[in-house]
Amino acid sequence: MSLLSEIKAEKLVFGTCITSHNPLWPNALQWAGLDFVFIDT
Repeated sequence: MSLLSEIKAEKLVFGTCITSHNPLWPNALQWAGLDFVFIDT
């Protein structure tokens, strides 16, 4: 299911924001069970 369809279905979605230049964060967070990650460099 896509993120948008889950939001429209009023399901809970979980995410975070990363404000780091370290390229290891996306790999580290892929195992956290998040629905989305916003990366701001």
